[in-house]
Amino acid sequence: MPLQSKLTIFFVLFLSLLVFQWLFFMQHEENVLTEEMSTRASVLAKNLSELSREPMLNYQISRLEMQVDSLKHEKDVLYARVVNSSFLVLADTRRVQEGWIYSGNISTSSEIVINGSILLAREPITILGSTHGMAEISFSLEAMFAKIRKSRLLF
Repeated sequence: MPLQSKLTIFFVLFLSLLVFQWLFFMQHEENVLTEEMSTRASVLAKNLSELSREPMLNYQISRLEMQVDSLKHEKDVLYARVVNSSFLVLADTRRVQEGWIYSGNISTSSEIVINGSILLAREPITILGSTHGMAEISFSLEAMFAKIRKSRLLF
C-alpha cells in the first residue's frame, strides 16, 4: 500500500476520532449541566413545598407570598407559585397570577419537566399524607445553553 494511501487513512481515522470525541464531550457536558440544574430545581421546589405547609393550613397568604418572593433572587428563576388543591393560585412571584385558577394538574409526586428552554420543578404540598396543593418553580435554561455553546466554540 502506498504511503499516500496510508496517510489518507490515518487522517480520516484521526479526524473521525476527534469528531466522535467532540460529540461525546458535548453530550456529556449537556447531561451534566442538565442534571445539576434539575437537582437544584428539585431542592428549591421541595423547600418551597415544606415551607408552604403551615401558611397554607392557616391560609396565611402574606407568608406564602414571602416564601415565593424569596426565590425571585435565585439565578435563572422565572417564577415560583403555590397552588392549593382547588387549583387556586395562592401566591405567585408574578402577583397578577394570584387568585387565578391553575390550568394544569396538581402534582402528587416530585416532577421535573424540561420543555425547550424552560425547566419546571413541581413538588406536592402534603399534610398528614394527603395532597393539599403544589409548589411550582420555573427556570430558564438559556444560561446553561449559553455555557454549552461557549464550550462547543472553545472545543
